[in-house]
Amino acid sequence: MEDHDLLGILFFVAFLLLIGAVNSFVDVYRLEAFLTVLTVFFFVFIPGYLVVSVFYLGKNDLPVSDRIALSVGFSILVVPLIGSILYLSPFVIGTTNLVVSVSLFTLLFCLFVYYRRREYEDPFVGMDEPYRIKIDIENISISNPFRGRKQQTIPLIVIIALIIASAGLLVSMPIPQDEPITEFYVLGPEGDADNYPQNLTTGETAKIILGGQNLEQRPMEYELVVYPYQGESGYMEGDPYNETDKEIDWMEQPIKLEMEPNTTYGGEIQLEHGEKLGEELLENTTGKDLNISFDEEGEYKLQFLLIKDSTVYSDVHLWINVVE
Repeated sequence: MEDHDLLGILFFVAFLLLIGAVNSFVDVYRLEAFLTVLTVFFFVFIPGYLVVSVFYLGKNDLPVSDRIALSVGFSILVVPLIGSILYLSPFVIGTTNLVVSVSLFTLLFCLFVYYRRREYEDPFVGMDEPYRIKIDIENISISNPFRGRKQQTIPLIVIIALIIASAGLLVSMPIPQDEPITEFYVLGPEGDADNYPQNLTTGETAKIILGGQNLEQRPMEYELVVYPYQGESGYMEGDPYNETDKEIDWMEQPIKLEMEPNTTYGGEIQLEHGEKLGEELLENTTGKDLNISFDEEGEYKLQFLLIKDSTVYSDVHLWINVVE
């Protein structure tokens, strides 16, 4: 009994896994390209070929073109189904895990096809060959016309079952949600990320726009703090936040601050999900306008802190040099 196709598939899978293992240790561009070609062929042909071989055991059961077409069609159904199951499992979905999973599927179906072929004395006759009982009386032959039709219907039933199973898995998959975050940024006086004030004289006023958006999937309460720090560090993201020195009513627009070194200016602000800074006062705004000035010269690390749950959630800063 010949099973050269099954042996060839097993050798191909072993070779593919070997090349993949070598590629993980040796970074060779051509080897990676060769591995990609092998993987694509593996995904689009081998699983479907084995599924087709379960129903058409003999090499003459199907024309070669029909067998290739069915193999590709079944592979297109089987591989995404395996990927969907892998997605729902505790394992991380990725090319390596998918290759290993499809390889296990290939091994199991090779054994299954091998067992199926052993059920027949001559597997190369074909499952859908009608049996015939010949009676010598007047050379009348009685055949079973339904056996072939039944065998032709089985692949169609399997395709429909795979489609239904795939659709069920897709429906049962959780819809990915966006990660809850809060955007926070500083814009220049024209409302873009440019022309930030860098050099000022004492008493000179500069305009800055504070922008951001609540994308936390729920209403949020923040504290928005401006901190003109003279030094190298200041607050960092993740630091606990202490009490604010001077309160700000962020509902005013614009806000004017005369900065004192190492003094925190802040106040609470509430945003609905999707709401942007400043939209509680004016729709389609770029943010909150902030006019700042310094009475003392020096180099300032002007920090803009977004406080969430008494912790510095986001820190954006500008370096400003103030001279007389």
